[in-house]
Amino acid sequence: IHTLNKLPLLIREMAGYGAKPDALRGTIGRMFDAAIRKFIQLSIKATGKPPVSFAFLSLGSNARHEMTMFSDQDNALIFEDVPDTELERIRRYFLKLADGVCSKLDKAGYPFCPGGIMAVNPKYCLTLSEWKHQFSDWILNATPESILEVNIFLDIYCPYGDKKLTNALQQHILKLTAQNPQFFIHFARNLMNYKAPLNLLGQIKTETRDGIKSFNIKENLKPLEIMARIYALKYKITKPGTISRLRKLSEIREINPTTFSEMIFVFDYLWRLRFSNQILSHVDLKTVNDELDLNSINDIERLNLRNVLSKITEFQTKLSYDFLGGERL
Repeated sequence: IHTLNKLPLLIREMAGYGAKPDALRGTIGRMFDAAIRKFIQLSIKATGKPPVSFAFLSLGSNARHEMTMFSDQDNALIFEDVPDTELERIRRYFLKLADGVCSKLDKAGYPFCPGGIMAVNPKYCLTLSEWKHQFSDWILNATPESILEVNIFLDIYCPYGDKKLTNALQQHILKLTAQNPQFFIHFARNLMNYKAPLNLLGQIKTETRDGIKSFNIKENLKPLEIMARIYALKYKITKPGTISRLRKLSEIREINPTTFSEMIFVFDYLWRLRFSNQILSHVDLKTVNDELDLNSINDIERLNLRNVLSKITEFQTKLSYDFLGGERL
């Protein structure tokens, strides 16, 4: 906990020496995973040996290793199927284990998920069969609205435990999506709701907060994250990171080298802004801030940002043709 609480200072120092965004994200992700493994070991020591095989799952940005120093925790737990007579007793054990892990992550600077998506929540501490049933419901009965809720569960990474359980769940998800083309249509239409914050003159649209014209960086990273996720599902790519997914799509020629290069540039550019904005706007590095004051960047940066945002619309056009038959943006 003491080490993780010093992580923001390390990230600020690395950024000051010119470390690239992927190096910063990688450092945060590796330390986060190491903390989870240590906290689970401590919880097992306190609660006793696990009664059955299990896996602790990181979800969303935790799984993708696309966290800032202020990301909240999103996780779940999966354990092997057990007789009905034993189910609740064994679930209680894993809820107690998860409570120790999630509480320590909170003390280490990774707050509880506001939506309760954590392994300590009985809704997300399930057997393999229960998880399969849950994903079957999410995918087979998908609507554009429900996909907003399930999005975070489609990024899965196992930092600790029986990876065979994780693999079995991932294969179930890929099988379901392959059998349900309508899921991809809902998913794609959901993404098409994103509109680049540019007006007809190509100027960046802003929101005024406390007299400051600001632009939300995180919201404009989401289109690339979601695009990488939907193509990964289609091509059965199980690696959760956005860049890892895009690289694999480039290797199988789903995206051409130019588009791949542009996507990586856009993604890293927005992440560099995100890190620098958080470091500059919060000296104590204790509060998340994804709102960029446009007056804090120079004219060249503003022009680059405008060009980057316009590229996202071009990427959406490809997705529209691939999944929606060329529906207009």
